[in-house]
Amino acid sequence: VKEYTSDELCEALLLRSISAKAYTRLRDMTYMPLPHHDTLSKKIRHFRCEPGLQTDLFYFLKLKLATMENWQRQSVLLFDEMQISEGLDYCRRLDQSFRASKKVQVVLLKGIIASWKHICYYDFGTMMTKNLLLSIISKCEQNNSVVRAIACDMGNGRLLKELNVYSEQKHFFESPVDHTRKIYSPNRSNTT
Repeated sequence: VKEYTSDELCEALLLRSISAKAYTRLRDMTYMPLPHHDTLSKKIRHFRCEPGLQTDLFYFLKLKLATMENWQRQSVLLFDEMQISEGLDYCRRLDQSFRASKKVQVVLLKGIIASWKHICYYDFGTMMTKNLLLSIISKCEQNNSVVRAIACDMGNGRLLKELNVYSEQKHFFESPVDHTRKIYSPNRSNTT
């Protein structure tokens, strides 16, 4: 039985995330020694995925994007506050109870040209703020993504006003990482 290093397991997980069917075929045809699906499942079993920034998952984003060219790493950050059933819930995996909340904020990073996506953040009863958004953008860029735009629903007028988006016909704000680059927001809002 082969013992796989953490890096080998992470690379295998990355390969499997691209195509489970291709991964199985490569493994079955023994082109390369790849861990069994059960071994990969054991590797990710320790991921906690608690509410907030998904720091464990950013390692995989960094690995995935490191293999791509610059044009493939161009991304848009999508976020939305969604209505959920209110109630107190218990998660056995995290051994944690979650407070009653009517809404969950979810943030997804998606390739603009290349086809990839990554869950960045989720939390219950949390509104998107300028500080939260800028910290998520910074984390994405620290992990090889280039955030070019944000997209959100009409309920984020206060945030867009805080970012000075739509003031004086300006449909962008400054990147928190590269102050020479603009991050665009095509959203329309009633903030004026």
